[in-house]
Amino acid sequence: MAVEIRYETAGVSSDLNCLIIHSMKSTTVTTDRVSAVAIRALLYAFHAMAGRRVRNMSAITTGLILKGWKNPLTSADLWAVRREDRCRKVYGEFSSIWKGTKLVEELTAEDDERVVSELSGKSGDIKLLIAFTTDPLEPDWHGYMYACLLIFTNIFQSLINGYQSQRMAVLGMRIRTCLISAVYRKSLVLSNHSKTATTSGEIVNLMAVDAQRFVDMLPYLSFLWTAPVQVGISLYLLYNEMGYATFGGLVVMLMLIPINGYVSAKIQKIQTKQMKLKDERVRGLNEILGGIKVLKLYGWEEAFVDNILAIRRRELNLIRKSGLISGVTVVLAGITPFLVALVTFGIYIAMGNTLDAQKAFVSIALFNLLRIPLTIVPNMVTSLILTLVSVKRLDKFLNFSELMGYVNRNKDQKEVIKVENASFTWERVEDVVDGGLKPTLDKINLKVMKGKFVAVVGNVGSGKSSLLSALLGDMEICSGSVNINGNSELAYVPQQAWIQNATLKDNILFGKEFDSKKYRKIIKACALKSDLLTLAGGDETEIGEKGINLSGGQKQR
Repeated sequence: MAVEIRYETAGVSSDLNCLIIHSMKSTTVTTDRVSAVAIRALLYAFHAMAGRRVRNMSAITTGLILKGWKNPLTSADLWAVRREDRCRKVYGEFSSIWKGTKLVEELTAEDDERVVSELSGKSGDIKLLIAFTTDPLEPDWHGYMYACLLIFTNIFQSLINGYQSQRMAVLGMRIRTCLISAVYRKSLVLSNHSKTATTSGEIVNLMAVDAQRFVDMLPYLSFLWTAPVQVGISLYLLYNEMGYATFGGLVVMLMLIPINGYVSAKIQKIQTKQMKLKDERVRGLNEILGGIKVLKLYGWEEAFVDNILAIRRRELNLIRKSGLISGVTVVLAGITPFLVALVTFGIYIAMGNTLDAQKAFVSIALFNLLRIPLTIVPNMVTSLILTLVSVKRLDKFLNFSELMGYVNRNKDQKEVIKVENASFTWERVEDVVDGGLKPTLDKINLKVMKGKFVAVVGNVGSGKSSLLSALLGDMEICSGSVNINGNSELAYVPQQAWIQNATLKDNILFGKEFDSKKYRKIIKACALKSDLLTLAGGDETEIGEKGINLSGGQKQR
């Protein structure tokens, strides 16, 4: 609760300080000086009445605005994210309840402000105000009271809407942070079989597109239940005003439900196809960028570009269809309140009733209450469908099988590495045990003592690299055991060097602190001294993407 209030009051302080800055920039000295003094006095009074947390947040906002007025702001100027909104905290809470079942069960939110906001009594206030204007016997103070009541309900509605919007914004930020963290963590522990079922392009789409869908859907989330409640209460109030004529408008609304249902199902099918094409397009772009050198050497640019553009044209065609169908729902939602009002008023007059100003204005106010949910429902349905498609994709990815840790750490064993009667496979263990497939490495026994230099020699494709991967825990174990001395550390140099887009020095340090003595020792051991002399910037030379300005030997060393 304190968080939301702090944001709101900080916003008030920001507005006041913006006025101060505007007055400081103005050319007319006298008026602006008086305005600045007045505003600063008001700000001082606000600070005096505000709580400690509010004053702290206001001070931060004030300093940020003044700094932004003097110099352009950068991300380094922003304050740290609150502890409860940080990635470690949010993902930690999610992982503690995530059981590998259904994602939507873990990402629920409660919200009860919207219906209070929309049904805050405006129609009743209008009714009282109109009754006052048509009755010459009512005292004047009744009119002032009704007008103040109407103003109060509008202010109350704005406050509730702002509070609800702020809550949804924070919740959306947390959900997006949580999902991106979950997808990233999952991508690091996928089993080898699962890696064949997805691509890097799909993973990028999950983090960039599917996670964002939740943020886009949250503003409409409360309408899932408040819209029916608001429509029901509005119809009840209309019934009190218009009697049985209200049912004519209700019939019009019910007739549109099957149309909206058909449109929703159609949009969901289109969105599923569109996301598959998006994954295919991103995968193709990654392949082009990854092999751009070979592609240019063979002159295949046009062929690959044509392939990507063909996928994009199919994707745009689906987007166009989805937009046209969504447009139909928007048009229907826009004309529904007018049709409901027309039918209701027509039936009311046809029944022999008199439509006076009071009933007409109150009914129009209630029809406006109906218009809000009916106008938003199409956008809500579209956003909900997009989110449900993303939920299925995220569910599928987060429930992929993971690598099971089978490497045991034993501090008491003499051997540095000890493998006993172990069989390993790159496929699923079930396919090997029950399906009759042969393991990649079968019944391996290996002992490596401390201080020994061991070479694994064999033909091409005999399993030398697979053996090293098995020792690292990157394969699936079918039987046997792998034990590593708990006091020892393993270092692995892959056949293909993993180069960061940073300086040569940063690649050597690999995130560790700089130790000049150890650093010189490593340079000498890897025979890099002569290479550093040939580079213009020495060890501060920026290495391009994937080490493009280094030779193969330099990368490996």
